[in-house]
Amino acid sequence: MAGRRDQFTVTGLVTQTSYEFRIKADAAVASSAWSGIVTATTPAAPPSTPSLNLPFATTASVSLSWSNPNDETGFVLERSVGTSGNWSVLAALIADVTAYTDSNVVSLTTYFYRIKAINAGGASAYSIVRSVTVPAPAPPLAPTGLVARPLSGSAVRVAWNDVSSETGYRVERRTENPNSWSLLVALPANTTDYVDANVLQGTQYFYRVQAFNNNGNSPYSSEAAVVPANIVTLIEDDFDPGPDVAVWASISGGVATNGGQGFRGSKALWFGAAGVRSATTIPLDLSLGGTIEFAFRAGNESVDGNVFWNNSESGESVLVEYTKDRGITWLMLQTLNTAYPSLSTWTAFSMTVPAAASAQNTQLRWRQLANSGAGLDAWALEDMRVEGAAPAPPTAPPFINSSPGSSTSITMFWIDADRASSYVIERRQGTNSWIAIATQPASINYYTDTTVLPETAYSYRVKATNAGGVSPYSPTTTSVTWSQREEWFFLSFGSLDDLTDEAMQTPGPDGTRPLLRFAFNLTATEPSRTLVPGQSISGFPAMWLDAARNRLCVEFVRRKASTNPDIVYDVQFCSILPNWNSAGIETRVTSIDSLWERVRHEDTVSASQGQARFCRVAVRLQ
Repeated sequence: MAGRRDQFTVTGLVTQTSYEFRIKADAAVASSAWSGIVTATTPAAPPSTPSLNLPFATTASVSLSWSNPNDETGFVLERSVGTSGNWSVLAALIADVTAYTDSNVVSLTTYFYRIKAINAGGASAYSIVRSVTVPAPAPPLAPTGLVARPLSGSAVRVAWNDVSSETGYRVERRTENPNSWSLLVALPANTTDYVDANVLQGTQYFYRVQAFNNNGNSPYSSEAAVVPANIVTLIEDDFDPGPDVAVWASISGGVATNGGQGFRGSKALWFGAAGVRSATTIPLDLSLGGTIEFAFRAGNESVDGNVFWNNSESGESVLVEYTKDRGITWLMLQTLNTAYPSLSTWTAFSMTVPAAASAQNTQLRWRQLANSGAGLDAWALEDMRVEGAAPAPPTAPPFINSSPGSSTSITMFWIDADRASSYVIERRQGTNSWIAIATQPASINYYTDTTVLPETAYSYRVKATNAGGVSPYSPTTTSVTWSQREEWFFLSFGSLDDLTDEAMQTPGPDGTRPLLRFAFNLTATEPSRTLVPGQSISGFPAMWLDAARNRLCVEFVRRKASTNPDIVYDVQFCSILPNWNSAGIETRVTSIDSLWERVRHEDTVSASQGQARFCRVAVRLQ
């Protein structure tokens, strides 16, 4: 630099950089030596201004965020309450922080915010001012998931999902009148159920729940309806001596067995067959909910052997499912993981029937997803029970009819009754008392009575039952069993058009009379034969001389006198023909079936060379 100057400004330097300087004087003929070195560092520049975003306010806080200038060492966040002129520092923040939550707020108050960045070079300009008003606290949301289930005929349990920010709940109840809502109880926060013990059995009640806090009331929950009812066992099966046909609609791949090791000392429903493995219950009235209980186990061959308890692998789980449309659609209740070692010992399960499965005709099913073949991936079910509200008793079977099928059977049919789980068949003769003779599951609406006598009138009636009670009786039907002659003729000729008494005495083509064939259990057309003593159940009488006793014997089959046989047998002996006399003694009677018996008679007079003896069995229609 020229002239007499004692200072100079250097420009174009970089911020926060250290520089060294020296100086010397120059003349026309000479220069001075260099001065000493002076070091100076350029200062930092203030950071750029952060951009403050729009704040978001809840009832309890204000959320703030801003951009990062990248050259700051910190931020100063300021707030003004009510107006934009009363600023105070809200927070001093370190570099790179770009968000802050202001929790010291009051509802319905407006807050103003601004921010600046700082570093060693100073502070940036303030951001633009943002303002927000904190809203008033809101009432809680409406409770969800409301369900009402009977506990008994005098108590109901109401349950719902908890909501946040509530200080309590109100449970309200009404009956059929939609305008009859009344407060039942107020409950503290976090309560999720209530037992109403002030109810009448058989009356329908409706419930709703409302949450509240200091800021107001929530909307009401949805309504839940329930009828108090006694809880009863709808179905149960311990599989001894076998599956109860009144419980199961179908069983595939399972058998009731007690294989010893690994079983519980009794039969279980064991699944080890190839192909489909499942068990489906009959339809159940679970419209008011219920509980499913059962014991279950899968394989553990290292402990119990592989005859019954081969281990399962992944993908061979058993599903507990339900259907409300007779099996068109199946939905899952629970998955039972059978992959070893899971469930490798007997495990008790208790499952609450969810609202989604509650219906008047719910069926339950246990089904294995897959198996590797017979004897592999085994599992078993034991002590199955379903409890639920006692349903309304079934209606009466509206129609019943009966007809004889033989001399010893009558079959009856009836129309199904609503809500039936089983049928009880009753019978009587004449004016005698009614007696129960059989029980049939709801899936079977017919029964054949084989404990009847020929040519006898019987009356029948049916009542339906379920866990809720018994129906009225069906109408009465009466049928008369065939006579034994009618049955014989039907078996011989396929018709009930009976032979006349005269025709029964007229010899046929082989010389035998139809009456004798009827008497000795031969059809009208089969070849004639003689009974084999001690063995045959049909044939003409066999006669022989008992050499040891020197007595004439005869053995034949006859229709039992107690079965209205329409025929009389008479054993006759004589020494001079034709002086027949009813004689001899009955030495043996062997029952063959409900109609027939084999009998042996012996002459009371010894045969000798001087006196011959003759024998015959005479029969006549009665």
